[in-house]
Amino acid sequence: MRSSATLHKYPDFPRVAVSAIVWNGQKVLLVKRKNPPAKDTWAPPGGGVRLGETCFDAVRRETLEETHLMVEPMRTITHVDAIYRDPSSAIRYHYVILYIEARLLGGDLLPGDDALDAGWFSKEELSKMDVEAETLKILTQMVHG
Repeated sequence: MRSSATLHKYPDFPRVAVSAIVWNGQKVLLVKRKNPPAKDTWAPPGGGVRLGETCFDAVRRETLEETHLMVEPMRTITHVDAIYRDPSSAIRYHYVILYIEARLLGGDLLPGDDALDAGWFSKEELSKMDVEAETLKILTQMVHG
């Protein structure tokens, strides 16, 4: 079976994805991506929405799969058009990502599924990490405590 990254390469239409913004005090939950298109970057847990699945259900599932943490989605914060082009300018990946704030319910943090690593990070730590610009902007604008 091909991975979802392979299935969505050079798509005919954009794919819907979710990204879970989960705070624990002043720290935000991030995973290190194992697969393209954002391989080796740090990002909130998330991924593609499955057919028949709500965006909030996708946030619950993706967060559990990638971090072993249970969350309760609360609200959609914003969206990002993530368009990745190859050297010839052809669209290699195109995701419409909904950033959804979620409340931590429980579990033991452990990277899983397509996450190489996972952890809680302060806003100050984010500036020293490989986080995509749009994600960094969203996280640094949020106020929590």
